[in-house]
This record gives sequence, C-alpha cells and structure tokens, in this order.
Amino acid sequence: MTLPHIKRKKGALHSLQEIRRCEIHEDNSTKSFRHFYYDGELFLSQNLDTQEWTVPESSGAQILSVNITNVLDEKAKKAGVVRADCLWKLQGYLESLVCVGRTVPPMVNVTRSEDSDGNINVTCWASGFCPPNITLTWHQDGVSLSHDAQQSEGVLPDGNGTYQTWVTIRIRQGEEQRFTCYMEHSGNLSTHPVPHGKVVVLEIQQPASPHVPAAAAPVSAIIDVIIAGVIIIITLIIVALVIHYYIRHCKKKRTSPAEGPELVSLRVLDQHVVGTGDHRDAAQLGFQPLMSAPRPTGSTEGTETLQPGG
Repeated sequence: MTLPHIKRKKGALHSLQEIRRCEIHEDNSTKSFRHFYYDGELFLSQNLDTQEWTVPESSGAQILSVNITNVLDEKAKKAGVVRADCLWKLQGYLESLVCVGRTVPPMVNVTRSEDSDGNINVTCWASGFCPPNITLTWHQDGVSLSHDAQQSEGVLPDGNGTYQTWVTIRIRQGEEQRFTCYMEHSGNLSTHPVPHGKVVVLEIQQPASPHVPAAAAPVSAIIDVIIAGVIIIITLIIVALVIHYYIRHCKKKRTSPAEGPELVSLRVLDQHVVGTGDHRDAAQLGFQPLMSAPRPTGSTEGTETLQPGG
C-alpha cells in the first residue's frame, strides 16, 4: 500500500512505525535521526541535531507529514530527549560488545584496614573482567571460609562493559599470613595473600581534637587578635559612658537649689536652736542675720534672745 491510498482506505488495520538512528564516530562526534513509516513506507524524517524535517515528494506523504509535524513541533524539547536516549543506548551497546566473543581476565588487588576494635578488615578486589562468571573467596589455612564469614555485593557492572566484584573478611591482627584470596575466572586460578605493611585506620572510636593545618594557623591567630581588639574597644566605650554619666549627674546635684543645705539648717535652727534662748550659739553658727526676720503677730518665741542687753 502506498501513501496516496491512505485517505481512501477506511476500516482497515495500518501500522505507524518510528525508527531512531544515531551514530558515534571515532572523533566522538555524533549524529541522530528518526524516521516515520506508514505501513512500511517512509513518509517523514527528522535530523535530531538540527531538528529539520524531510518529507518525500509523495503527495500522500506531504499530507500525513504536515499533521504529524504540527504535533511534534509543539514539543520541540522532545527532540533533545530522543537524541540523548538514543546515544545513551548506543553507548551501552558498544560497551557491551567489549565482552562479546572474548575473555578479559580480572585485575586482582588486596587491601587492608583497621577498625575501631583493633581488628583488620581485608578486602579482595577483582575488576575489569568479562564474562561476568567469576569465583572470588577467602581461604584460611587452605580451607574456604563460609559465605556467612565473608561480605560481598556480588558481580556488578564496571561502567565500561566489563565487571567488578569484591569480598571482605574481618580477622585479628597477627593472623594475616593464615588468609589468602582465591580467584578463578574462565579456567584461570590465582591466589593473593594479605599484604604486609602499615595498616590504614578507617574508623576511629574517639577522634582526637582537629588538627589545624600550618597554612591556616596564621589566619586563625589574626582572627583571634581582631576579636580581642573589638572586645577591648567595646569595654572602653562602656566605661567612658559610665564615667560621663556619673560626672553629669554629680554636677546637677551640686547646682540644684532645691537641695541647698542652708534652708534645711534654717528650719531646724528656727524650730529648735532659737527657741532655747541661747543666741550666742546661733551667732556663732552664722545664722544671726537670718534669725532677725520678722515674725507673725502674736509670736514671741525667739525675739527676746535677739535684743541686746537682755
């Protein structure tokens, strides 16, 4: 069936197919396309890099492609998603071809570290191998340890088409020579003992105080000096404000007429000292001129003591 017959056919089954194609070249450049087929006949193509459409000259293809491009142009961002998805899948296929029809032996390495209890964790690593079938296990005195005594996550992809795995055991210090890692892959067998040397401490139960790097020490000292200087300046400002307030308060207290001592002494003297008739004592205190002030009529208290010769 050809595209010109599309509009004339009704009630029949038809197929609409989308094929995505992408290329990765040796210089890491890429090209991506997608093609649409109706009943097996190409009627529309798109360059995902430039997002340009190509339509065959068939009239039926022209009509059908217009309807589809109108829908797809509304989702222009989808072209980038389609392109990325195609390239990602192609890259995965290329990486999987590394192990197709060939055998790559693993690289084996044994590491050790000390935990907080003083025991040693030894790990046997195998990476970069294919096919993924491998046996990696620890032996003690030539006898394979049980699965419960070993920790492993199984065989995992290595990210480049090959595979990796590891197995860890926990042993006491001084018994390293009793343990050996055994690896078997594609008929090849190798053994790997625990390495000697300084143990790397991975866990610390009570960490020591943090060490300040030499380069950071001068900066820390400068910051401490600045903080101390700011504290001293603030303290001096507070002391100066307190002294200033105290001086102003004392000045106001001395110059206030309501707090003069003469008027208080006058009232006391007028009520008590003068009434005794001893004018000599009053004169000695320097209040005689004030004591001669006129009294209201009918009050004779204190007037006789101020007359001479009496």
